[in-house]
Amino acid sequence: MRVSVETTTGLGRKATVAVPAESFEAQLAEALKKRAATLKLPGFRPGKVPMKEVRRRFGSTARAEVAQTMVNASFADMVAERQLAVVGAPQVEVVNAEAGNDFEYIATFEVLPTFELQPLSTLRIRTPKVEITESDVDDTIEVLRRQRTNWEAVERPAQKDDRVTVDFNVKVDGEVVLEADEATVVVGGIHRVAELPAAVLGMAGGETRTFPVAVAMPKQPDPTPDADSDTEDAAVKAEEASDDVAADADTVADAEAATEATTATAASTADDDTAPVPTTDGAEDAGWQDPAYTRRDGIGEVSVRGVEEPHLPPVDDSFFDLLGIDAGPDRREQFRTQVRAQMQTELDRAVKRCQRQEIASVIDETHAFDLPKALVQAELVGRLRRMNQAIDVKELPASALEIMQTESAEAVRLALVLGEVARVANISADQERITASIEAMAAEYEDPATAMQALYSQENLERVANAVIEQQAIDHVLAQAELTEVPASYGEAIVGQALPPRPKRQPADESQAELQADAAGQAEPVGDAEPAGQAEAAGDAEPAPSDTPDPAAEAPKPRGLARFRRLLGRAK
Repeated sequence: MRVSVETTTGLGRKATVAVPAESFEAQLAEALKKRAATLKLPGFRPGKVPMKEVRRRFGSTARAEVAQTMVNASFADMVAERQLAVVGAPQVEVVNAEAGNDFEYIATFEVLPTFELQPLSTLRIRTPKVEITESDVDDTIEVLRRQRTNWEAVERPAQKDDRVTVDFNVKVDGEVVLEADEATVVVGGIHRVAELPAAVLGMAGGETRTFPVAVAMPKQPDPTPDADSDTEDAAVKAEEASDDVAADADTVADAEAATEATTATAASTADDDTAPVPTTDGAEDAGWQDPAYTRRDGIGEVSVRGVEEPHLPPVDDSFFDLLGIDAGPDRREQFRTQVRAQMQTELDRAVKRCQRQEIASVIDETHAFDLPKALVQAELVGRLRRMNQAIDVKELPASALEIMQTESAEAVRLALVLGEVARVANISADQERITASIEAMAAEYEDPATAMQALYSQENLERVANAVIEQQAIDHVLAQAELTEVPASYGEAIVGQALPPRPKRQPADESQAELQADAAGQAEPVGDAEPAGQAEAAGDAEPAPSDTPDPAAEAPKPRGLARFRRLLGRAK
């Protein structure tokens, strides 16, 4: 076998492989022989079809099958012989497969980068310093009360914190761009139409009112598109997004942190299926800051169907019964103790997320090396798939895709560096931590036994093990680096704002348009989402998953603040 490998660009490689004709033809003859042994054709006894007839009927099909087998085997041999850390599935072009000629093909692929691990003691990392105060506990108890709000209809104008059922529409230049019937709005709260919660203040059932609205509208496409523009496809697809999606799209990156913010005000509507979608307000909305969008003035019209006022349950024995708190003389203190314990659990998770993000930013600043496009795209696709439950990813504006691409590249860089940290420090997965991690994740589901069974499947178990190794590597970095504590409040830590953000590295223009075009059009991966051969080639440097795994589909999903209820004694 003759092999030549050349570097194309960066981490790109092109291998030209030629397999001697004798070897190829021998495998082809063997394949035809096996087919002939069981072949049944009219006029011939089973297994007695002449080889000439077998070759005439099935020669081209068998040649293609042997070619595929030959590619797989020879490529694996070439990778092993040259010790190439291949990332993703190669793109293969067969150059010559004609009879009598050497079988030849060209494979293009990427390899993992090589880089020098900076001394961990030189890294300067900030870490949040947070203490839970009695006021924080009071705020959380207030959230638990608001989750169980009883709404009672009233015959009066709407006041702050009332819930109002409305029909509304938004028009721009006389054309309706957004409308909804029987929507619920909390007066003074948040809504995807940012001006609506304030507009209904003082309105009573049966009243109608108009109010000014700022709308993010897609710009008109350029009538003479620039064929050389790398980002044109992403911009054109972004123009198809509706205004409400555009207004919300730039807040999607914060959705995961918001979900964890169990003490945030918005959590009061966590169990309400009609809760409004949080967005930024007014001119701060980033929708029209995207180059594909422009700010337009519109007119909203809202009609009130009814007004309801909130009634929060008192913190008494009935409330404790509802939460499953054991009866006793110190019942109230027991309740506060359990609330504080769960808050500490949430805080520990939030601090770990914050530390991981801080380390990712520091590593992005201190370790500059090329990233495999296959890994960045796989990470980006994974994020889009998770997001697709909340928003149509095909309608994401270009700015949101740029942010997600930058974050995906940062996550891949972090995983590669942490993999090298784990290799150098000889870190392997701690079995006790794996078990504890699985038990903790399973406890968040309403059927922990089923969830645990799914988490112990081979695929999920490997992901958990990778996540544990990653966390052990992070702990090792924190132990070696120079740490600076930054005071922060509990609320700031929970919503991911304990540390001021660091500047992000901008992705290379060469890969930016390609990834954006793929991401804007679909949430499905191009090629393999988990590239073939990656695990075998990457070894200890294989990136660990940036998110904890989902159990198999049969495992029940957690609902809202279910883990909060369970730890307060209301396990199901």
